Amino acid sequence: MSGNSKLPVTFERVLARVREEAQRGRIAHAIADIDRARPALPGERDKLLLLRLDVARASTRALDVAESLRLIDDAARAAPDSAAARLASSLRLRGLLDEAHALLGKIPPHRALAVEAYHLGLDFARRNQVSQAGLCYEYALACDADLLEAHVNLGGILLAARRFRKAQPHFATVAQRQPQNAAAWLGFGQCLLHTGQGESALAAFAHLDENAAAAPQLLAWRATATAQCGDEVRALDLYQQALARDPRNFDAWFGRAQIFERRNDLVAAAPAYAQAWALQPQSNWALGCLVFALARMADWPRWQTPNAELIERLRRGDVGDYATSLSSLDLDGIALRRVAEQCLRTQSALKVTPIRKRDFGVRAPGRIRLGYVSSDFRDHATSRLLVEVLEHHDRDRFELFGFALNRADDSALGERVAAAFEHFIEAADLPAEAVAAHVLERRIDILIDLNGHTKGACMGLAALRPAPIIVNYLGYPGTMGDDVDYLIADRHVAPNGSEAEFNEALVRLPHCYQANDRRRAVGAATTRAQQGLPESAILACSFNQAWKFTPSIWAVWMRLMHAHSRLHLWLLDENDGMRENLRQRAREAGIDPGRLTFAPRVAQADHLARLALADLAFDTAPCNSHTTGSDALWMGVPMVSPLGNNFAGRVGASLLHAVGLPELVARDEADYATKLDALIAHPKELTRLKSWLLDRGRQSPLFDSAATARALDAGYLAMHARRMAGLPPAAIDIPP
Repeated sequence: MSGNSKLPVTFERVLARVREEAQRGRIAHAIADIDRARPALPGERDKLLLLRLDVARASTRALDVAESLRLIDDAARAAPDSAAARLASSLRLRGLLDEAHALLGKIPPHRALAVEAYHLGLDFARRNQVSQAGLCYEYALACDADLLEAHVNLGGILLAARRFRKAQPHFATVAQRQPQNAAAWLGFGQCLLHTGQGESALAAFAHLDENAAAAPQLLAWRATATAQCGDEVRALDLYQQALARDPRNFDAWFGRAQIFERRNDLVAAAPAYAQAWALQPQSNWALGCLVFALARMADWPRWQTPNAELIERLRRGDVGDYATSLSSLDLDGIALRRVAEQCLRTQSALKVTPIRKRDFGVRAPGRIRLGYVSSDFRDHATSRLLVEVLEHHDRDRFELFGFALNRADDSALGERVAAAFEHFIEAADLPAEAVAAHVLERRIDILIDLNGHTKGACMGLAALRPAPIIVNYLGYPGTMGDDVDYLIADRHVAPNGSEAEFNEALVRLPHCYQANDRRRAVGAATTRAQQGLPESAILACSFNQAWKFTPSIWAVWMRLMHAHSRLHLWLLDENDGMRENLRQRAREAGIDPGRLTFAPRVAQADHLARLALADLAFDTAPCNSHTTGSDALWMGVPMVSPLGNNFAGRVGASLLHAVGLPELVARDEADYATKLDALIAHPKELTRLKSWLLDRGRQSPLFDSAATARALDAGYLAMHARRMAGLPPAAIDIPP
């Protein structure tokens, strides 16, 4: 060290000399003085290293700063935990938060480091570096699991990120240890609420004082929890109380809208969704619900703008919190896959913690165990299609299990479906973990999900991997988006070149993916007069739900009605808004609304009987008729179907090819209009097609349930063989 070398080396003398050198701009000399002093002053090591860092930072010499930080890291790893905490604190107090965090990351967690990591998290949070703050709180808890402040703060970060299942145990820990901690109960209640545990959420919110309980947001949350418990009357009252205190409360408007929609009061639901979207324009969930409610009413003037906004967002990948109907979206298969992926992951995360791989051990010998899971083992379209195929499965090779997510409806169809399984397990109202436990207990080899992205699905079940092979079939026309191995399809709904639309490996059946029931019950014959229909009309039906109608398809129908005075349109009467809006749309097109007849919902057998009265079925786009289409064809009603650009828009083509009428598949909307016009102009051709369908059409592959079952059996055998050979899922084409 320069200067009087006979004087003993002390930190104070080093500091004075370093200041002198730094003031002269001799930074290299100052750092050299510090480095020479370090061996002589081992007790002052940390002070000297921090002094070195300060000098280097003041000079902005990057290499010296990096070397100083390296030396501090080395010292921290070699030091007792308390000394390491002091070094981290010194970096934090200098504003070097990233460097302090990096230092802690190199030191095994220890109780002495907990408080420093917690304070570092607070500093990151003040800078709005939320993810870094969360990492610091996690490290603090790894050091000391009893640091309750870190639990609350980490829970808050996870809650804000909608990672409710990860946040919940942090709030629960604090609520249990500190029952007076209102923040913990509030966070705990929100986690329970957002994962559908309404009763438990209400119990958590009950720990808050009267002032907190009367706050508008808490009133809205309590209302949602109350609705989850089934008391919608009380929920509406709480929502109203929330809005009386804060008319701009999003959750209250959105929750009210959902109750109105469940009651099929779309006239009330739509404006409530509109208000919610206005309050949170970024919410694709609110926007999507508004679009779907308006579509269900065919309220196209109010539907056009929000629908265009929604489609544009989803096309560019801005999926956000979208969590409503996927089949209604006018998107190509690639875009729909992106939406499905996001929906599945976000919604599953609300229910379960995913298990990416599960060890199923050595498979026991015996028949392959097929497990079908559905919320629709009742008088529902899925069961109407599938029941006879279930009855035709090869019982020498397969053992059938049904996992019913619905309560029995005591219908003849529900009883028939249950009887088609060797084992029928009622799993209604159970969480995904409990359903998965049922599946695991039965050692299912192949689990077939018949819901997909439809109402009543056991969201999160596939993410738990309760079976070595999971299949997406029949209930939802498209990709699940994740967690599933195979999708049952055919060469029309999933043509060559469409593979990128699906996360699953495709299993293509030889004719049509759709199952059908040749034993379906048909009611007593009826007449047009009994149904309030004109006797001499050319009767065109479309018994699809109104959300499948679009202004462009409607315009085609109206042009046809202008061109053909005998043409009469027969539609399903879904709701008051839909009926009145379509009559108004007809008036605007110059068509007498009296040429529209709206049919009430009736029992399926009676519906099939009345279907026979129609001359022609108008299919829809971008989402085709599915069960509605095969019902019409079975009853001898020819259908013209426009070809779409995703699975749901190619179902009509699949049905028509399988029934033997590929000429009724339209390439596009113009071809659709041309084909319909030609048929309407030639009633004798309609009569010929009807006779053909009732004879040869009923013998076609579309309605050959036994053949469909054999094809499915072959698909399941191929999947199982790949698994037993240790091979991953891959495309499988089943030959005729």
